[in-house]
Amino acid sequence: MNKNNKFLTIIVLVGIIIVIIGLIIRMSYGEELALLLTPISLAVLVFASMYFQGIPIDIESSFGQSVKKVPHFVSEDGKRRSIPKEWRLNLLDNVLDKKRDKIRAICGECNNIDSIRYALERGFPVELICGPSVKDKITRSNIKNLLEKYPNIFSVYILDKRPKNHSTLLGNNILLESIHRYDVEYDKAVLIENANEHHVTHFISQFELKKPKSKATIPDLEKLGLYSEEEITGDS
Repeated sequence: MNKNNKFLTIIVLVGIIIVIIGLIIRMSYGEELALLLTPISLAVLVFASMYFQGIPIDIESSFGQSVKKVPHFVSEDGKRRSIPKEWRLNLLDNVLDKKRDKIRAICGECNNIDSIRYALERGFPVELICGPSVKDKITRSNIKNLLEKYPNIFSVYILDKRPKNHSTLLGNNILLESIHRYDVEYDKAVLIENANEHHVTHFISQFELKKPKSKATIPDLEKLGLYSEEEITGDS
């Protein structure tokens, strides 16, 4: 008996066993309990099918090919490295295709403006959603300059309130920041490579729902508030 026939035989047997168990429960304890346990029985059958087909059934694997929870920064040789930034730049340089992939970002303070510039310089279309205030004057000026330089591929949308959850979709790769205050850098990030189509579609639909109807103009950007009057450099 080949592998496929063995698999089908096992599934059929498991299905028959589930049906028999369901009938016994119905006869002994009533229809209500049988109905309650039916979804559980079906789940067992599904997971059994996945297991015997060699499909991983752990939670993380359902999100994408690779799921990593990483610290925002690590220190090496006295220097601080941003792991999420390195991940983004690697995708832009080595994985994504500017003719196919778009960058969608929801930010709080726009600390990642250098990465956005990096994407625009390489021809990637970028949509940015931010709150009514950004990190500092340099950040505000940088966003304005990028919109002036790349009006055809850069769109900015300003919300009335600072978004609580910050994330970025790069093609079909997702970066999720841990929740943080405007004056505190996020601590960790979840990096999902080759996210499943369902999660990509969900991200895009939520992104579209969050977007204001009108794109921000240069005068709109000039009115952005500042979280700090100091000029703070750096990108995360």
